[in-house]
Order: sequence, then structure tokens, then C-alpha cells
Amino acid sequence: GVDALIVTGDTDMLQLVRDGIRVLTSRWRFSDTVTYDSAAVRERYGLDAAQLVDLKALIGDKSDNIPGVPGVGEKTAVTLLAQYGSLDAIYEHLDEVPTRFRDKLAAGRASAELSRRLAMIVRTAPVQLDLEACRVHTFDRLRVVALFRELEFRTLIDRLPEPRPAPRPALRPTQQLMMFAGTDDAQPAAAGAAHARRRSRSRRW
Repeated sequence: GVDALIVTGDTDMLQLVRDGIRVLTSRWRFSDTVTYDSAAVRERYGLDAAQLVDLKALIGDKSDNIPGVPGVGEKTAVTLLAQYGSLDAIYEHLDEVPTRFRDKLAAGRASAELSRRLAMIVRTAPVQLDLEACRVHTFDRLRVVALFRELEFRTLIDRLPEPRPAPRPALRPTQQLMMFAGTDDAQPAAAGAAHARRRSRSRRW
């Protein structure tokens, strides 16, 4: 029920796009950003976001060690998915696929199914969303530095901002006098305050 914008450099996240979920990614160091909604995904790939997992199942991804189906390229995969809708439907209609791709798909079926499992982002992880905990607030810099060292985020340590100092509480008049105790200016003020207290006591009696 919460609109989300996922900011990432990983286009694998595009499979999560749907109503209420967009992905902002970049082509190069966030100097050229693109925000993807469902229409933008279809414009780029010619497929719906939900079909991108099956696309990767067919074409693979060397950077993620996803094998795909040898001999099946992106153009062929997009054409097949646009026609049949899903990886399972392609294999259900394998006898209709042109022979030059049918044999490759048949031989690579196990690889395609493995690739789909590798490419799919798990959406059933037991994660609870606490919006109140997401509020930005001051932080314990020493604890954050220790965590960054544990996680080996070495380059981020120097980029940590110094926490803002907490505002100092306003001083009461008696505290202000104590700050100047022992100075020439404070002695008359302190004497005046003592005289006022004596007069107050005498009036009570």
C-alpha cells in the first residue's frame, strides 16, 4: 500500500516494477538517470516487467553467472515471449517454434529453468516495514564506523557526515550568575541577588 521508488544501478530490479513501484536507475554513475514504470519497461524491452525473469532465463547473464539457453539471443527470446507470454508457455508450444530454435530450446530446457530460479528476486522474504523506523535522525558515529569496518565499507567511512551537536539548553538566571562567579562584573550582580533574597525573607517574617 506504499508507493515505492527503488534507486539502484541494477536493472534486474526492473522485474519488480508494477503499479506503485518504480525503479530509478542510471546508465553511468547516476549522471544519466531513467525512471521506469510499467510503460517505460515495455518501451525498452517490448515486454512486461513480469516477463523479464523469463527473458533472462532464455538469454542468460554472464555478469551474474546465469547460463540461459545456448544459441538463443535477446531478439529471439523477446519474439517468443511476446508470442507465448512465458517460459512455460513456450515449452508447452515447443512444436510450434521454428526448427532452428526448437532444438536449442529442447536441449537447454534444464538450463532455462535453472536460470529462471537464479534470476528471480524472492518476494516472500519475511520483511516487516516500519515506516517510523525509516525516519532520518541523528546517529552514533562511532557505532556506524564500527559497523562499516565490519562490513568492509571502507570508502564510505570518510564520507560519513559529522553528527550535528545537540542544542544546549537555555541557562537559568542563577546559572548565568555562576558562569561569571569570581569576575568583577559578577560580584555586584551576586551581591544584589543575595540582598534581594534577604529582603524577601524579612518580608515573610
